[in-house]
Amino acid sequence: MDEIRNRLLNCLDRNGIDFSDETQEIDSISFITVIVDIEREFDIEFPDEYLVMDSISSFDKLYEIVSMLVDTKKFVG
Repeated sequence: MDEIRNRLLNCLDRNGIDFSDETQEIDSISFITVIVDIEREFDIEFPDEYLVMDSISSFDKLYEIVSMLVDTKKFVG
């Protein structure tokens, strides 16, 4: 597994989010908490268009967004 994937899984685990449990629902407080944790972990900022619950409806979607933001940061920064 790559570093981004491992760090992202750790963030989710710290916040009690398990995408293997398909019955788990994420409330708005948990959503904001995990987004802030991910932003701190990767020193990134989610653009407003990704601050919707659908952005973390699956691990793959979230991983894709975080990877893109990390890559953009490397390119710009």
